[in-house]
Amino acid sequence: LHPIVGIEAYLAEGSARARERKSYHLLLLAENETGYRNLLRLSSRAMLEGYYYRPRIDLDMLAEHHEGIVATSACLGGPVAYNFLHGRPELARDYAGKLAEIFGRDRFFIDVQDHGIREQIETNRELIPLARSLDLPLVATNDVHYCNQADASAQELLVCVQTNTTLSDPKRLKSESDQLYLKSPEEMERVFGHLPEALSNTIRIAE
Repeated sequence: LHPIVGIEAYLAEGSARARERKSYHLLLLAENETGYRNLLRLSSRAMLEGYYYRPRIDLDMLAEHHEGIVATSACLGGPVAYNFLHGRPELARDYAGKLAEIFGRDRFFIDVQDHGIREQIETNRELIPLARSLDLPLVATNDVHYCNQADASAQELLVCVQTNTTLSDPKRLKSESDQLYLKSPEEMERVFGHLPEALSNTIRIAE
């Protein structure tokens, strides 16, 4: 196995020290030992300086500890996709530009996902032209919560156990998709065959 050490960080909308609950997701991957140590520093600062409901970092912290880290714009909860989804395209573009400045244009990737969720399909229509207009690389990813597609029902049951609810509860925490499994290269190509560079960039990051 070739491990890729990383964290899904919570990025505060402003300063991590502010008492503001709003935060975005951001995927940070260690490229080398320097990056690994910077992930440790960011994680520590998130807990010690930025904890408010959850451990948070901010853009200033990223600027200070970016070396050796590869970042992606993450899922629908990321700063780029989230703002596109909520009708704030200028803010989405602003975040993409700032993160590209921090990590470098070859170390910050615009993340596209497709689990059959309508919102992802909608935001991908915005993310792809954004990446091309800013000359940023795309990467195709898939959230993995279980190994096989057939495990989706077991995952739902596990979430019920964790949240002390039942499958019959209409208000229970429920996934919108059964696509959160470890897809094969062939399955990913069927979804993102029109974006070959996004598929090849997954290998580029791993290497």
